[in-house]
Amino acid sequence: MATYTCITCRVAFKDADIQRAHYKTDWHRYNLKRKVADMPPVTAENFQERVLAQRAVAEEKNKVTATYCTVCSKRFSTFNAYENHLKSKKHLELEKKAWFEQQAKKLAKQQAEEEEDTEEGWEDMDSDEDLGSDEEMESVGEEEEEQAEAESAPAVGAIPVTDCLFCSHHSRSLMKNVAHMTKVHSFFIPDIEYLVDLRGLIKYLGEKIGVGKICIWCNEKGKSFYSTEAVQAHMNDKSHCKLFTDGDAALEFADFYDFRSSYPDHKEGQDGEVSGELPAEKDLEYDDDTMELILPSGARVGHRSLMRYYKQRFGLSRTVAVAKNKKAVGRVLQQYKALGWTSQTGAVFAQQRDMQYLQRMKSKWMLKTGMSNNATKQKYFRPQVRF
Repeated sequence: MATYTCITCRVAFKDADIQRAHYKTDWHRYNLKRKVADMPPVTAENFQERVLAQRAVAEEKNKVTATYCTVCSKRFSTFNAYENHLKSKKHLELEKKAWFEQQAKKLAKQQAEEEEDTEEGWEDMDSDEDLGSDEEMESVGEEEEEQAEAESAPAVGAIPVTDCLFCSHHSRSLMKNVAHMTKVHSFFIPDIEYLVDLRGLIKYLGEKIGVGKICIWCNEKGKSFYSTEAVQAHMNDKSHCKLFTDGDAALEFADFYDFRSSYPDHKEGQDGEVSGELPAEKDLEYDDDTMELILPSGARVGHRSLMRYYKQRFGLSRTVAVAKNKKAVGRVLQQYKALGWTSQTGAVFAQQRDMQYLQRMKSKWMLKTGMSNNATKQKYFRPQVRF
């Protein structure tokens, strides 16, 4: 009876099926690799001993390299299982949540340190400085009383001045609320150097969003909303966390600004308040040629028949002089400058507009050149037969 053998493993078989099954075993593959390396084959018993020894070594390595996830509080026996866990959706969500909690703790710690610094600053003041600042303390007390009276009866649904206009974040003070809106939502108050009533502006915007359900950028031209959360979600999704002050829209916030410091005839020592007395008639002058009334300050009041000419805008740059505002506005202005804000926004916009114009002209020129060179110049349109 013919026998079937395996030359590599040096064994014999009685049946061809058993021989083919042997060729698929790990023992045969292992001997093939040893044969390629010019090494003698091993027996089946020796191969099983080596397999068991290798498994024991692998188990020891897995015990040594066992990992622990501090976020999920779980321990894994193998490194592959640990890597798969790190890629899971649940672990990523918990890791993100833990990061936000850590950042919130850091911010709370920083705020506590800032409050301690301010308290120490008040304690270190000299007695002379305290006596000299009595008037300032009285003025601050009057301002606080006025603010308390103004906030005593807020409108129903209005957002308080200590709450964010664009999310549900609550701050301890107005300044921290403005800092939060600046850092998180990129909310910048336009013409901050001329702002005189920061609290009034934030309160008005809170009533506009909370009571009127109106976006501060779209105003009444946008879609209508039925809840404050819907308005806030719209402003966050569309990046409308900014004030629209182009053209006549700036008149909406005129009560909170004072641009008199930008007038050419304004003096630094001039009192900011306007007297209620009307000027005498002899101090007023009238120009018959231009039909303009000249005020004592030098300003000119034109006639209504020349309104079409006064509405023309030639882009003249006005002189800007920084006014002395309240401490709150000054602190907000310092924060803006620390973030890289500059007051020369008009020049930047003009440069961007010029670059866009150049890009449009370039695209038109390229299209014109391409169409002129796209003429039909192929010779295969001529007759194929020549006589």
